[in-house]
Amino acid sequence: MKLITIFFIFLSTLFLFGCEQNEDNENNTDNVGTNENNEINEDNVGTNEDNEDNVYEVANPDDLTINEDKVNIYYFYGDGCPACAQQNKIWERLLNNPDYSDKINLLKFEVWGNKYNSIFMGKVASYVDTNINGVPTTFIGDNMFVGVNEDDIVEQIEICIQESCEDVIYNGVIK
Repeated sequence: MKLITIFFIFLSTLFLFGCEQNEDNENNTDNVGTNENNEINEDNVGTNEDNEDNVYEVANPDDLTINEDKVNIYYFYGDGCPACAQQNKIWERLLNNPDYSDKINLLKFEVWGNKYNSIFMGKVASYVDTNINGVPTTFIGDNMFVGVNEDDIVEQIEICIQESCEDVIYNGVIK
């Protein structure tokens, strides 16, 4: 009986927390790049919150600017996702590493609260003929990485720096 009570309390807490988080996301129109009239909010399109030349928080993929002189990394994540938080630490290390900082361009797409980015992720998945079942998901060149995967991502970045990889997302979805 004690176990059932604890389980019920756990489920109730989980339900209340989940509803509270969803309610906040539904009422915050800034996080989807639009205002209450569903018009694009120009103040939230293509922002560079990290104030770095190679990291961009993308609010609307239609307004995306690509740096063709760097390795473009397309990173899809969810705000509040624990695995994404781990992957964000990897990006931070790479972006602060002088071997990579001036050679990579990280394009971050938050997909849980941003309908434009979610639609864009669907277009990318369709173009590369795959299903994206979760975040974090990263595209570098013509390779997709799902989950936290530092070694393989760094290896692919190295290959693209040395050999120049085709940017299939830019060439096939954005252009």
